[in-house]
Amino acid sequence: MSRKLRYVPDGVRLVHVTCRTIQGRYLFTPSQRFNDIALGVFGRAQRMHPIRICEIEVVSGHFHILFDVDSVQQVSDFMEYAGSKLAREVNRLTGWSGPVFERRYSMIPVSNEEAAQVDVLKYVIGHGVKEGLVERVVDWPGVHSAKARLLGEPLTGHWFSRKDEHAARRRGKDFDPMEYATEETVVLSPIPCWEHLPAEEYRDRVRGLVEEVEEEAAADRERSGIPVLGPGAILAQDPQHRPRKLSKSPLPSCTPRPKPPARRSTSPTPGSSGSSARPPRSSDEETATSVSRPGASRRPCLSYPGRGGKQVRTGR
Repeated sequence: MSRKLRYVPDGVRLVHVTCRTIQGRYLFTPSQRFNDIALGVFGRAQRMHPIRICEIEVVSGHFHILFDVDSVQQVSDFMEYAGSKLAREVNRLTGWSGPVFERRYSMIPVSNEEAAQVDVLKYVIGHGVKEGLVERVVDWPGVHSAKARLLGEPLTGHWFSRKDEHAARRRGKDFDPMEYATEETVVLSPIPCWEHLPAEEYRDRVRGLVEEVEEEAAADRERSGIPVLGPGAILAQDPQHRPRKLSKSPLPSCTPRPKPPARRSTSPTPGSSGSSARPPRSSDEETATSVSRPGASRRPCLSYPGRGGKQVRTGR
């Protein structure tokens, strides 16, 4: 099966990356331990492979990241480093054995129009609320950069050196769980179309998008009569649980739709002689087009003795 090409068109900076767990299992279920590990992994990956992160949200079965990139290689290096470490840590934490991710990460370039970038930003920061899991963005118990922006909290976690821990165990040393941990922080950047805004104004605009998402979700709950799941139920989920049906909301439009090409008329325009129109084919021309090229003739049928002495014919 062919793979989609990952590329960033010239002049485009914002890309939307998504990665889902195997079978949509809740391997990323929020907890204090998982949040600390995930932020440590992403923070370390950003430090080792510098890239601008505009938004990052981790829900139970997948995560979303908005990158402001200079080249597609930046995304590749970051995701290879972060994905490998995160998968190993998730297996260690949840007891899961085998692949953690369903497939390669998906990367969608976002056009430079402000409306397109704001729509994608709103889509990403609305996770957890628009699915009816929590009422407000700040109620989400997992990694959520919009929540961190609104509350003024840093996205700080810990990177654990399992290599050093293994060496210490080989020496018979008893060590504290945080002895070989390094604090890492995810540094956030604005989306390109709002990078000229002061930090306070940028935060206000994000707050406005959050309020829109929460109002729309409240209206949907009122129409459906379905209450939110709540932070307590989210934290109590089994990380290895496989949902019966995956909820996949439609992605926002990231690129402007191209105008359809104008159809060329085959009939002559009024006043023209019609000489430019192609005359009908002659019978000789029709015959010539139906004859196969010498090098493209069909393979002749061959025969070989089959079971019981019968002749079996082969061919296309």
